[in-house]
Amino acid sequence: MSLPKLLLRLFKPLTFVLIAVLIYLSYQHYLRSQSLAKSQSQDNVKVATALIWSQIEATFAKVDLLQQQVGTANFAPLANQMLANSYLYKSVAVYDRQADQYANFNDDRLTANSKRNIEWHTFDGFTRQYAVSTLYQKSDGIWVFAIKQVQHHNPIEVWFEVDVQHTTQYLSNLKTLNNGYVFVIDSMTGKLVFHPNPNRIGTSSISYQGGLKEQIEAGRTRGSYDYFYNGELKKSVFDARNPIGWVVVSGTSQTDILFTSYQISLTAIVVFALLFLVISVNYITFQLNQGLSQLTLATNMAAFKQDLKHIFDRFTYHGGVQFCLFDESANQFHTIDYHAIPKPAINSTSYRRTLSPVA
Repeated sequence: MSLPKLLLRLFKPLTFVLIAVLIYLSYQHYLRSQSLAKSQSQDNVKVATALIWSQIEATFAKVDLLQQQVGTANFAPLANQMLANSYLYKSVAVYDRQADQYANFNDDRLTANSKRNIEWHTFDGFTRQYAVSTLYQKSDGIWVFAIKQVQHHNPIEVWFEVDVQHTTQYLSNLKTLNNGYVFVIDSMTGKLVFHPNPNRIGTSSISYQGGLKEQIEAGRTRGSYDYFYNGELKKSVFDARNPIGWVVVSGTSQTDILFTSYQISLTAIVVFALLFLVISVNYITFQLNQGLSQLTLATNMAAFKQDLKHIFDRFTYHGGVQFCLFDESANQFHTIDYHAIPKPAINSTSYRRTLSPVA
């Protein structure tokens, strides 16, 4: 078998083998990207949980100190000093349970609706019992949650109101792959406590209603789950192992996993290019065979010339085609005009020798 024929015969199978290898390598890379996304999400959940809980625990000592100073001359200076030294807190409030009166140091009121909807997660600290509230909105539109020391006998409570937007800025730096992020849901209300998009804070979590709620209610405190958001599949991990009923979630979209590197995109381009090449070669070969077969059906020289010119027009770029015939007996080249009449062009005695068979 000649080399050109061998190459043509091997072209298609080798191309499909190359495509299969590229697809396999892309799939292996996808599995690695999926594993990397899960690993990064788990790490982000751990970091976010530690960060949030450290801020809450750091508030306990401040709550204890101010609770002891309620009603004394030291209360106001201490509260103002604590607010001045930290951007974490929106305000310090004093709430009288008996009189149902709320007052704070920043003079930002608490609406009746927000106060009515506040619920508390109560848990035991090292020496005292504390409570963290659900998310509520102040009169100026800022979302906060409160931390207090549980009082069984004293009707006066000191609330440290934490600005969630401040903590969100830290959590927004925790990324999964290129576009993944961390957010936190309050399992008591199903609303977002922290989210990179400030407009989503305080709204109902779509992911919580998309399968996470059932896992939490079934007693699962950590794991993974998938959900759809804006028509896009999201793959996430969650951790709810904390005493305040919050669920920390981190993940990213399936698209981000697929295109986390240029390798998969490049492979897709190469595969499509090879498929286009195979289809193109087969199409050109088929069309050329069809055109050449038409030459055998020509009934006269004019039709033969027209069919041959049509083949050159379809498959080559040229400035013109001249159809010539060689008359071996007269050693002459003849051109064929539009009326299929041959006209002598040149004489060539040497050309005949090139046609003589070699012994």
